Order: sequence, then structure tokens, then C-alpha cells
Amino acid sequence: MKISREFIFHWLGYNKVTKHYSKWCRVLTYLFWPLAALEAIAWFVGGDVWWTLLVNGLAALYLLVSVPSFAIELIRIAYRDDQH
Repeated sequence: MKISREFIFHWLGYNKVTKHYSKWCRVLTYLFWPLAALEAIAWFVGGDVWWTLLVNGLAALYLLVSVPSFAIELIRIAYRDDQH
């Protein structure tokens, strides 16, 4: 299995027919940018604000969801490649 542009698009849930990404990818993308913006604000302001802990907790939850889903998708794609 090699990592290519098609592999990344497949992992993001890109549908070649409709030329759209899956709802799961859109949800993760929409969650990422607000968290990244809040992280940047928290980093500039400092670590002694109460919502810094909240933002870091949300970022950790995001990672807990996205990393296992990426690993599961890698296994699915590898299994499909072995079938062919």
C-alpha cells in the first residue's frame, strides 16, 4: 500500500461521482478550524486562563476521535487492496 493523492482523497471520503467529501470529513474539518483558532488565541494570551484548559480538552477529544478513525480507514483500505 502506498500513500498517494488518491489514497488521501479516499480517506477524506471523497466521492468521484458527486465530487463531494463525506459528512464525516466535513464535520472533522469544521471542528478543526475553530479549535485551531482558539488554540492560537490561548497560546498568545497565556496558559493561566480557564478556557485554555477547555480548549485543550476539546483538542484532545478531537484527536481521540480522528486518530482511531484514520487507523481504521487504513486497515479497511489495506484489506480492500488485498482482496483485489
